[in-house]
Formats: sequence, C-alpha cells, structure tokens
Amino acid sequence: MNNHQELLKELQDLEKQLLYTPHVTLREIKTSRPVYDAHDFSGVYIIYKGDVMLKVGKTSGKPSDKRKENNLAGRLWGLTLADSKLREVMRYSLEQAEACSARCLRVPDELMRGHLEYYLMAKYQPRVNQDELAR
Repeated sequence: MNNHQELLKELQDLEKQLLYTPHVTLREIKTSRPVYDAHDFSGVYIIYKGDVMLKVGKTSGKPSDKRKENNLAGRLWGLTLADSKLREVMRYSLEQAEACSARCLRVPDELMRGHLEYYLMAKYQPRVNQDELAR
C-alpha cells in the first residue's frame, strides 16, 4: 500500500466511526451541561435535519478571535447564532437550528481533521458547504 491508499483507508475508517456515533441535537449541546462537557474535544462533525446531511465541519483546535469554538461543543453552539452559515443558508430560525442534530467524532490530529472534513464534503456535498464554496 502506498501513502495515498493508507490515507484513504484511514479516512474511510474514520467516516464509518463518525456515521455510527449517536445524534445529539444542537439544543442539547446548549442546554445540558453534561452533553456540552461530553463534546469538549477537537474533532469533525456532521449536521443533519432529519436524515438530510446539511453541513460537515471541524474544529480548529485553537481559540478563535471571534468566539471560543476550539472544541466541538463551542463550534456546534456557534452554528445556532444568528450570523452562522447554517442559519443563513438554510434561512433557519433559532428554534429550527437548535432542532438540527449532529454526529461528532474525536479527531485529535489537526491535519487529519482537515483531511476528513474535505473528504466528507467531497463525498456527500452537503448543502451548506456547497453554498459556502460557491461564494
């Protein structure tokens, strides 16, 4: 196996793990301290409305200048804010955004988070990501 085949296999393994993680609503992230604390790590997430994949994203693992979104809990919370791409593209109210669910996977390595995010965006082409790329 060469390096590209090994990377692809690792990405496929991570994808499988992510797709089998339980859903958590964005409302739960905001209102339940135990749920918030359980997502205090760097990783990759997929946002859903029902069975429809809306957005794939990752944490930077570094504190942001604008918000404290260096963990998944903070990043998911940020998606419910009025200026988020999720709310803008989908024209969602706060209640609609909070009703969306997420699957999350811990991915400690920053480079692998980036690879996985782009792999999933290319494979599934979620609506919010496609809108962001078109701008």
